[in-house]
Amino acid sequence: MRYFNGMNRQAGPTWVEHVPDAWVAHNWEFEAPGNGQVGVWDDGFSSEWTRTVTLVGGAYEFFAYGDERWRVRA
Repeated sequence: MRYFNGMNRQAGPTWVEHVPDAWVAHNWEFEAPGNGQVGVWDDGFSSEWTRTVTLVGGAYEFFAYGDERWRVRA
């Protein structure tokens, strides 16, 4: 997971955290990523998680939940 101060991600990431591929679940309602200790703003930040997989034919469902903006690309 890569974290950026601001919403446009034009500068490099402020912090990079290893997250297991199986599940990404964070709740930042009351604190910033890294508990405010790694330089990521407590509001107005963005995050990016990427994963590459090889899928066989069939139907798949991709989803994301968030309180502001999010995007799923497949």
